[in-house]
Amino acid sequence: MAQQTEQKIDSNQVVVELTMTLEEARQFVWQGTRAPREPMGKLLDSKQLDRGDLGWAIDCGDPGFREAARTLLAHSIGQPGGLRFGPEVVEGSQYLEERERESLIEGSMLVGLAVAFAVMFAAALVQTIFSYIIPQLNSGNIVGVIFVVLFSGVGLTLIGGYLFRRIRRLLQSYRDFRIGREGEDEVVERLRTTLDNCWTIFRNLHLPGHNDDIDIVLVGPWGVWAVEVKSSRFTIKIEGRKWELQVKGRWTAARNNPSDQITAKARLLNDFLKRQGITRWVERAIALASPQPISNFDLSEIPVWLLPTIEERVDHLSTRIPPTQKETQQIVAIFKDLATKQIAIEEAKYQ
Repeated sequence: MAQQTEQKIDSNQVVVELTMTLEEARQFVWQGTRAPREPMGKLLDSKQLDRGDLGWAIDCGDPGFREAARTLLAHSIGQPGGLRFGPEVVEGSQYLEERERESLIEGSMLVGLAVAFAVMFAAALVQTIFSYIIPQLNSGNIVGVIFVVLFSGVGLTLIGGYLFRRIRRLLQSYRDFRIGREGEDEVVERLRTTLDNCWTIFRNLHLPGHNDDIDIVLVGPWGVWAVEVKSSRFTIKIEGRKWELQVKGRWTAARNNPSDQITAKARLLNDFLKRQGITRWVERAIALASPQPISNFDLSEIPVWLLPTIEERVDHLSTRIPPTQKETQQIVAIFKDLATKQIAIEEAKYQ
């Protein structure tokens, strides 16, 4: 098990145990405002970042960002010390980040549109008052005035109501995608600091011909594991085979059943490996990134990992028939190729 520790040897030497390889750290995207959101290694090579920036990053950002900065700073100083590498993390689809960004951009554009509409409506209303309503009142045409006021009010209500509802939905989508992405980040970080370098962690693998991606796939000595990550602001429990949410004091069935979702994805992953000439049972697990009562999931037929229990659960991973080292290497190579192709497709889409 890889742990982040620092042990002082003497007054002149500090041994730092790292859980991220230098190449992984160099590929990690910078999250600060001082430099662009590009790989940290590229920014260091171009002198857009320095050791001071890495020191700042160690105290800020999410755990993965801090560990990447810590690794780069140790190598930059030239005394990385007792290196201990955890699993390699391979990124696939950037689905959540893209949807989060799209929701925010569209929501911001609609807010701008709403403001522009309000300004134009106010200007038109002022012009109408002075050009039509006041003259009509002076001529005693009350019916005409009432018609104009009612027509304007109905139009404003309909358009404003639509914009308000649309903006609200987009901002809620942005929040949900952000919470989902942050939840995945946290689960991956727990796995990365718990598993050893015999494992490879794949994020957001997108199988050909299917819309949904697989949040996390683990490949190692104890098989292939498909992991569905869920983050929710509601309390969750399993009742029989159903997942339920507690909303406003009442339990209601979850719209999407995580057990069904991960079962379907594991089956698709199994079929995909078969087409590559590998017969391998894909294990299933569900990781909950939001705090939940552990006792609510005792009856689940599929393992449910909560953040405080991930280390214990991962220490006891098992599969029906463990893969050989050669088979593990073959599966890792197949998934890496899949992730590379997915990234190329998404980059071409947004160019």
